[in-house]
Amino acid sequence: MKLFFSITLGILVIWSLIMGLTGLPASPDGRVKLVWVSDDNPARRAQVDLFNQQNTRACVTLDPESSGKEKVVVQCLSGVGPDLLDIFDGFELTAFVKAGIALDITKELEQRGISIEHDTWNGTHTTALLDGRAYGFPRGACADALLFNKTLLDQKGLKPPGPFIKGDEFLKLAQALTIRDDHGRIRQFGFMFEWWQYGDFLRQWHAQIYSDDGTRCLLDSPEAIAAIQYMYDLIWKYHVMPTPAEASALPSGGGYGSGKINMFGNGQAAMALAGRWWLVVLRNKDNFPELKFGVSECQFGPVRQYRAYCAVTAINRFSRHPDKALDFLLYMASPEYNNLINRQADSMGPIKKYSKSGIFLNATNYPDEAYNSVWIETMERGIPDEVSPFVNGAAANRIITRQLDLVANNLKSPQEAMQTAAQLINEEIIKTVASDPKLRKFYNERIGR
Repeated sequence: MKLFFSITLGILVIWSLIMGLTGLPASPDGRVKLVWVSDDNPARRAQVDLFNQQNTRACVTLDPESSGKEKVVVQCLSGVGPDLLDIFDGFELTAFVKAGIALDITKELEQRGISIEHDTWNGTHTTALLDGRAYGFPRGACADALLFNKTLLDQKGLKPPGPFIKGDEFLKLAQALTIRDDHGRIRQFGFMFEWWQYGDFLRQWHAQIYSDDGTRCLLDSPEAIAAIQYMYDLIWKYHVMPTPAEASALPSGGGYGSGKINMFGNGQAAMALAGRWWLVVLRNKDNFPELKFGVSECQFGPVRQYRAYCAVTAINRFSRHPDKALDFLLYMASPEYNNLINRQADSMGPIKKYSKSGIFLNATNYPDEAYNSVWIETMERGIPDEVSPFVNGAAANRIITRQLDLVANNLKSPQEAMQTAAQLINEEIIKTVASDPKLRKFYNERIGR
């Protein structure tokens, strides 16, 4: 197995070096060509096109095929990686900074009067900032809300929820919108969410993944267990949401945003916990000609707060053109880019003030979407993901995902699963600290030893 990985790594390095020698030719007008590794969101190309229309020094080419993190790391360390790359959470940021790949742009932003801490949404900070230094710029920001299908509510004679709905009212609505056929099989579910959205539920029960100092995992707390218990109950107690087996049996289509987005758009679920970026797909009348939807801020638990998250675009420190790549990040701070993001509904523009303007609140292109203030409210109440410096985030996420899979499939109780997750992550913390003297010293300072 080790030989296999060594050979694979060698092939990637050689291939990357060959690509580096050939390089990207300059554009016909003499501008430098930059490569941006990002996802294949349909909105992404318009964002690139606007930059290319405005910038006279460089033009950007989108590369959605190289988004595998291992591949990007190998290319960057070989000196032939992309100029720009996306980072999706605080762990990835830490990994790219420790590897020496993400370029520190703190000074460059300060010189231009741009502050991530003060100008952007709170939910972006743990993905863009590390130890007070900026290593990228948010390409957007999001906090989830409740999407509901107006047509399905009308068919049942139910009144659509207002801009805010509490858990008891939501649950009654979800039960009323769960429809069974003559054989008792559910043909329309009242609600859907993805299990990786567990952070939304933790926030609303005021639960934490880690202690404030990051030295312990707290998923075995009563608050965390209660949050996961509610997720479990939506499937196994209230039956308003499909089991994993039922969800996999439902046709969901393909392409960007497949799965739960298409299932909601096709009317297989009347409501869904969703980010604004879902609208990039749901607005497509070719795919969903009859769909009419609304948005509510939904408080499932006792606390009115939500998980805020984002993607951040960073500059590869080994890029041949870091100054030109910086142009692209500065473009993301511009009113033109932010207004484009807000019009596209690709989450929300990273700069807060542009999302609070009349342009966003009164979207003339989509007059039915008279609820943009809901997205602002959820963002204002958004809490970013927690990061512990003492554990590998990917390892912790694998542990959590495994335990949540067992809960979702009714193979383990929420209490058992969360106790196991906390125990395993705490073991990972001890193992990580023990293997790194600098980290061990930092850990001991945190715990006052």
